[in-house]
Amino acid sequence: MTKQQYQLWILEHQSDDYILERKNEDLIQLDTSYAVASVQFSSIKDNILVEISIVSKKDERTKFYLHFELKEEEHAKKLFDEMVETLIRLKGEKKVRVLLSCSAGLTTSMFASMLTEAADTLGLDYEFNAVSYMNIYEEADHYDLILIAPQIGYMLSRLTSSLPDHLILQIPTAYFASYNTGETIQFIQKSLNDYFIHCYSNQ
Repeated sequence: MTKQQYQLWILEHQSDDYILERKNEDLIQLDTSYAVASVQFSSIKDNILVEISIVSKKDERTKFYLHFELKEEEHAKKLFDEMVETLIRLKGEKKVRVLLSCSAGLTTSMFASMLTEAADTLGLDYEFNAVSYMNIYEEADHYDLILIAPQIGYMLSRLTSSLPDHLILQIPTAYFASYNTGETIQFIQKSLNDYFIHCYSNQ
């Protein structure tokens, strides 16, 4: 497959989901309100190299990146299709909001800041905030998950009873005591995944 053939094939993929435009002889872009996908061509000797990527407009993070030699037609088309699928899927991405709480909200405020930094490093669209225990009830509806510190773990049963439509968990003591952001984020991801699977299966 030649460069020109691949470009013409790509340009046939007009869609309401994005604006497809040839910027120059070596660059084709798929533009949306939330991200830009690019197909960049270059050459080394007799080889045509293709770089396909998606960059979020919200935080300018790279959400998808591959580079390959343009050789096998079906392979090249498959990679482009997978990039487009990823681009469209990004439209439905929802920020995950997590509320942390302890008795006064001081230690969880510091941990929330550390979790935010870790999530940013991992490219996760997470938001962490912290409040005192007394403010959980007025804030609960704005969050996907509520995590309470081990110091107030004895209140977990009361909270889950009074807020039955919310996912409320205690931060594992070992993670909180060591400010282990990596393990805590994995705990959050698994907990949310299990919760959504449970909700879906009960529909």
